[in-house]
Amino acid sequence: MRYSHGSLSGIPFVVTVGSDRVYLGAFWYAYSSLAPTFPHIDLISNPHQIQRSWEPGSVDLRNDRRIHDALMLAGVLVE
Repeated sequence: MRYSHGSLSGIPFVVTVGSDRVYLGAFWYAYSSLAPTFPHIDLISNPHQIQRSWEPGSVDLRNDRRIHDALMLAGVLVE
């Protein structure tokens, strides 16, 4: 299998709820020596989870209540 190499600065994505932008993230490659300072999806080691920023003391933007509420309303969360 042949892998293509992505950008060292990642490929951006935006998480939205309705028309509200909740946060900016990026698809990230583990071979980059840059530590992402925003939520990211590590495409090599963990492509199924949005991980938090590596910046110490940063607010975890993934915990926005609007995301939880939208997923509950859509019936895709089990509590």
